[in-house]
Amino acid sequence: MVKRVLVIAGAALGVVLVAVLLFGNSGKSDPVTFTEGGVDVKVEFLDTGLVGDRVKVTLKPEAIDGYMAAAVTLEVSGDLAPIAPVDLPHALTKKDVPVPVFAAGAARVEVKVKRASDKPGKATVKVGYQACDKTGCKPAVVGKTVTLTLK
Repeated sequence: MVKRVLVIAGAALGVVLVAVLLFGNSGKSDPVTFTEGGVDVKVEFLDTGLVGDRVKVTLKPEAIDGYMAAAVTLEVSGDLAPIAPVDLPHALTKKDVPVPVFAAGAARVEVKVKRASDKPGKATVKVGYQACDKTGCKPAVVGKTVTLTLK
């Protein structure tokens, strides 16, 4: 009976270890949120183990019928360095919006990154975006800078 319990406990521990290796701690930084240019923005560092660390920016237009213009920019520096091109959603052309846009709702933009070290540090994330709807586009937000504190 004791041997059976030990085997089950060992198997459960193995599953947990594999999950940590594959998916990491899922965030060694608190997200930064702000609203500017008619858009709710969330910037976060995702520590995702073997899948790779990422900086993810979620852009959600405040307008119910709002879109994000496809001209989103994302730069990362400091204790995080990009190791791949920025991953953007597929852009759409809509008759009632003057520029290419992402699908209605929140747009998620990501870039794979590498930490300078496992020690605490800071990363600078610079993002640019523009919200649009069928009446036109708001002024672009260019080079909005936020700091992520890496734990």
